[in-house]
Amino acid sequence: MGFSGGMRAVLGRAWLELADALYPPRCILCGDPDCDGPACAACALPAAPPPPRCGRCSAALAPALPDGYLCAACRLRSPGFARLVALADYRAQPVVRPWLMALKYGRRPDLAQPLGLALGRRLLESGCLRDGIREVLVPVPLHPWRRLERGCDQALLLARAAGEAAGVEVLRPQGRRPATPPPGAPGSVTRRANGRG
Repeated sequence: MGFSGGMRAVLGRAWLELADALYPPRCILCGDPDCDGPACAACALPAAPPPPRCGRCSAALAPALPDGYLCAACRLRSPGFARLVALADYRAQPVVRPWLMALKYGRRPDLAQPLGLALGRRLLESGCLRDGIREVLVPVPLHPWRRLERGCDQALLLARAAGEAAGVEVLRPQGRRPATPPPGAPGSVTRRANGRG
């Protein structure tokens, strides 16, 4: 004799309540028990960078300029892409720093899921995904040594979670040839120079 659908729902809710009582929800980043979602109020990810932003590269604009206006750099020389969608401004919204540092260097691949879901929602809200056009996400792969050092390919994990949230296919490049130093390390060059080739 099987359980009815209603009985399964009641047992499912009871199981979740028991699990919450034994293992209360905690912030995924700092462990604070006062948490409704994956993160507490202090660690919650922003929905978007503060406006106004460049309509192409998402750089911060002077407050007097309208949101979506092109910055001076993009007006002088196209960056080679149609539009960049940013989840947050690393300088203006420092709440993202601990998330990114823990994901990249703290061996916390579990953080890729909430970060990727937030990025996927941002992609959908930005309006840059167009119907009838095949959109893909292509994460920049880590060099095999860097992957071994960090324990996972964070860009791929983020892309997969963002692609799932936004309904966009993720293509995985074959690999990365040069092992470049991380931006900010002694002897490193800019991100743009690292990405050439």
